[in-house]
Order: sequence, then C-alpha cells, then structure tokens
Amino acid sequence: MSYHRMHEEEVLKSSTRSIMVKLAKERVYTTVSELEEELSLSKSAVLWHLGLLEARGKLKSRVIAGKRIYYLPEMEFEAILCYLMAYHVRRKIVKLVLKGMRSISSIALELKMSKSTVHRHVSYLLSYGVLKRKRGELLVSKRANVKLPMLLSSRYWSARGLQR
Repeated sequence: MSYHRMHEEEVLKSSTRSIMVKLAKERVYTTVSELEEELSLSKSAVLWHLGLLEARGKLKSRVIAGKRIYYLPEMEFEAILCYLMAYHVRRKIVKLVLKGMRSISSIALELKMSKSTVHRHVSYLLSYGVLKRKRGELLVSKRANVKLPMLLSSRYWSARGLQR
C-alpha cells in the first residue's frame, strides 16, 4: 500500500513502525543504520517505513553534521543535543566552555588539536544552539545547559554503547 493512501490510524498498526517509534523515543533519536541492524531490514525497507512515519507526522528527521537522524517531533532539541554530544570531542569542548575557556584558540591548545578541527565542532555547536557567542566569547546556551549535566557524563554514553 502506498503511504499516501494509508490512513493515520493504520500507520502504527505495523509492528515494524511501532518499534521504530519506540526506539526513537527510548534513544531520543535513531538512524537508518541503527534501525537496519536492530530490525534486520534492508536499507530500502527502513527508508520506506521512515518515509511513512514522517509523512504522517509520527517522526521528524534532520541532517546534522552529515548524518540524518530521526526523532519524535516533540523531542527535536533533545535529539539534536544528544546527537551532537555523542561525540567525545564536542563533549570536551562544552566542558571546557563551562569551565571558562571562551576562545577556539584556548580550547584547541588545551585539547592539543588544530584550531580548524575545534572550529568545525564549535560551528556545529553554535549552529544548533548548544553554544552561543556573546561579545566574541563562547558560552553555553541556557536551553542546552538544562540538559547537559547528564549528557556530559561518560557513564551515560558507555551505558548506551555510544562511547566515541
């Protein structure tokens, strides 16, 4: 059945689509590759189901740092924040900003990384509202600061098998 013809109440009758929504809710976001592995489905099958879920408003998606993530519409900022914080370098950058390091140069020096690498990660954090600039200095946004204590914990990521 074409997903343009499927009625809204039929969308979650499929156990596959119900599991996809459940996983997106439990994990805050999910990806095509995670769903392929978890559900033992082909990429095209996963994409078909995700297309249906998006068309009916059950999931949303966004490309962040070159990767498309899927999440519940009401959890957009949390999904973006979790995805960005899943990478250890960005967690380290945010921790340093919270400790008072306000420039890309000082962060690069502390992390022993090139300024261009730090700049790329800071750009992602700025563009998605995790960090902000005030008078040329980097600060953590109030909205992100509420969610960050848990997301900056290594224990949180290792428990999810996402330690990178």
